[in-house]
Amino acid sequence: MLAAGESDGVQVGEKLVVRRPDPVDASSSRPVAELTVRTVKVDYAGAHIRPLVADGVRVTRWEIAERCLPKRLEFRPIGTIEKVDFKSRSAVARIDERSAIITPGQVVRWMPSGEKPPGAAIVLRCTGARAILYVPPGWGDLRDAPDARVEQEKRNQTPSSSRES
Repeated sequence: MLAAGESDGVQVGEKLVVRRPDPVDASSSRPVAELTVRTVKVDYAGAHIRPLVADGVRVTRWEIAERCLPKRLEFRPIGTIEKVDFKSRSAVARIDERSAIITPGQVVRWMPSGEKPPGAAIVLRCTGARAILYVPPGWGDLRDAPDARVEQEKRNQTPSSSRES
């Protein structure tokens, strides 16, 4: 059991690590167990413990477990925004069919040129080498979208046979 729960932002599947002083170098610590959250309640959570060392170290009551930071997201360029319709908050993007696999409902980001901040959009439809994107309010300044590079998170790649045409 963890003394942290939903009110602390804990989520099912989240990983935590228990560390102890390194027996070889007392000035550093080593991870001895990984906790994977299985259930979450308001003030507490249940987790599965996986030992990370083979020397019989066990997790004890009231030990501190630190949250693992999520990995930095990686993106790859897949196209360019060609046209923006400000009234409908939509955009048409030219997509490189050889390298991009996008599906309706997927979130992509767009990177304007220069020092302008990035935006994000939801793929509404993808046909051939074009995709229709919807930019919800607060997801970016549409004035910066024309000619912006469209990028896809690398983990969202699926086999090319699943692409909608």
